[in-house]
Amino acid sequence: MQISSRFTLAIHIFACIDTFKDEYKVTSDFLAGSTNVNPVVIRKILGQLKAAGLVEVTRGSGGTSIAKPLDKISLLDIYRAVECIENGELFHFHENPNISCPVGRNIHRILDDKLMQVQKAMEDELSSIMLQDILNDTKRYIIIEFDQMFALTAMDYIPAGGGNGKILKGKIYGSVTGEEWTELASVDWQQNETLKTAEFLDSNLKFKYIKIVGEKCSGSKSFISGRMFNFYHNEEATLSQKPTAALKYSTKALTNGDVIVDLYNSSANIIVTNNGGKTSHTFTENGTFTFEFKDVNGQTGQAVASVDWIDKDDPIAEASYSTTDKTKNNVIVTLTFNEDV
Repeated sequence: MQISSRFTLAIHIFACIDTFKDEYKVTSDFLAGSTNVNPVVIRKILGQLKAAGLVEVTRGSGGTSIAKPLDKISLLDIYRAVECIENGELFHFHENPNISCPVGRNIHRILDDKLMQVQKAMEDELSSIMLQDILNDTKRYIIIEFDQMFALTAMDYIPAGGGNGKILKGKIYGSVTGEEWTELASVDWQQNETLKTAEFLDSNLKFKYIKIVGEKCSGSKSFISGRMFNFYHNEEATLSQKPTAALKYSTKALTNGDVIVDLYNSSANIIVTNNGGKTSHTFTENGTFTFEFKDVNGQTGQAVASVDWIDKDDPIAEASYSTTDKTKNNVIVTLTFNEDV
């Protein structure tokens, strides 16, 4: 069994659209140049993605755009859009097993459930990976590894000369292992060669790796350039033996649901000493929660989670009328709400 190349081609297409959308009209010919595939094949895949509501294609040479936020498109959405699966079944059973044979008579009963389990496991995994996760790895970025962990407070950046590679918009992340990343700063800089500074969100967290992502850079080349990256650290926090850990929220957007916060990117192997030993806490309403933990040497630390964006109360409206007297004219009704709607 082999999934066709349409699947990986479709992901390649999304990567190109996202990477070059601000610089070029992303046409089928443009995509063919990147994929090294005939434009006819590219147009067929674009048609399938359009039919699934994943891309928008402008007639003529208007180009292609992504129709949904990247974190709302899963690999399963793409797979189902471009892979032709008969009756929704990944495995195609041979047509006519011999029912006179005891094996042929029972082979469907033996295999059907197991094959569906395999297909479900694959589809569950594909549904858990969003296009944003994939395309994050195609961004222009630099990873810096320090010789020890530092509690970093800020970064200075001087762009290189020339027209290409200056970071205009981007994000800076920290990591203990180089695998899980915590956002430290978001930057929006002018296109010039003067000194830029980014202040980090938490000066107590310790990291060994820094990832600088250029979401938008000057020029048409896909790289980051710089004459200097200079980092500052909180010396007291760097020298402290207390373990630290970052917090990851399930959402930071206004919501009428619960918010889940997880501990991650800890500076050492830690054990949570409250919260029933769990590294996750669910906020059902706005408030704060303090995770308490210790490392293998008994050094203690804590991380305070705060949520103020849960709104489970329905808005209340009060109506006022331009007149309440009998009239032959129009009456204007104005609603006043007790909160922003």
